[in-house]
Amino acid sequence: MKRMRTDFMILTADTSQMDDELKCTSLDTRDKFTWRFTPDGSYSASSAYRLQFVGSVQTAFVQLIWKPWATPRCRLFAWLFVQNRLMTADRLLARGWPNGYFCPLCMRSLETATHLFIECPFSRQVWAGVAIIATAPSLAPSSWGNHHRSIDWMAGLSEGLPSLEASRVRSWTLLVLWHLWLERNARVFIASLSPVRSLLARITDEAAAWDLAGAKISVARE
Repeated sequence: MKRMRTDFMILTADTSQMDDELKCTSLDTRDKFTWRFTPDGSYSASSAYRLQFVGSVQTAFVQLIWKPWATPRCRLFAWLFVQNRLMTADRLLARGWPNGYFCPLCMRSLETATHLFIECPFSRQVWAGVAIIATAPSLAPSSWGNHHRSIDWMAGLSEGLPSLEASRVRSWTLLVLWHLWLERNARVFIASLSPVRSLLARITDEAAAWDLAGAKISVARE
């Protein structure tokens, strides 16, 4: 009971102090709203839009995947590849799902996305052939550096090239990645094996179709 009386007295004192402060406050001034995300405190739609990206992480996806000329499925596929979201054997194995373990293209190593597209001997032959067909030396495995991430490997393929040529190389990269995946799936699901020469022919044919659609990737550009 004594504690309740003490709490009541404290509350009464606080209320009295608040009442005194309110009496000293002028109510003639209108409230003013300030938008703290602009220098002058005024709201703007552009500042609200920029606010959505505060804390966001910059990536090279736009330059390497979304901006180069390519079909939507090739872009989406490459996006999954650089994020290691393809259902290769290593990821199936981690989930305890049925898998063939070995890379379907070379049957030598555990199938990972990095091995399938970058390290596999079969894939490297395809890349070497495309480098000649596309007149793009940076696509040849002999020119590649050591990269721990697939996105860094993709960036390295067009690093230091003029803008137009870099875009052309990136388009070729998206195209080759897609066709290597198609060949991988053909071997896994219908037991259909194509030699390097046949796969290069299919890649060349689709590149020609892309050119007809406006890609302009077959001719080297300065």
